[in-house]
Amino acid sequence: MRIDSLFALRSGGVRLPDGQPATLEMQELGRLRVPPGSLGICDPIWLQAPVVLSIPPGDHRVLTTIARVPESYDLMSRPGYLSLVISDRPTTSVHPGVFEEGGPDGHGT
Repeated sequence: MRIDSLFALRSGGVRLPDGQPATLEMQELGRLRVPPGSLGICDPIWLQAPVVLSIPPGDHRVLTTIARVPESYDLMSRPGYLSLVISDRPTTSVHPGVFEEGGPDGHGT
């Protein structure tokens, strides 16, 4: 995945990878309390293999980025991204996550 095609936490008009236009809209979902400072993440279809990340403990904002897509996609809108905001500091860089083998839970990818 190219970073310039990562649309999480963005609003407004974009071009999809196939060139069609879409409109993105962010919606606040609430807060997630993470007392121990670790978070399991996984694909919702493949729940058997979560990756556990160390994050700062606390109450973190959860947002979704909704994509309003052309009718040719057979959907008018769909969730595009689910984001957990762990810092309110301005973003200085965006890059793909890197997971090492044998992460905190011993199940790195």
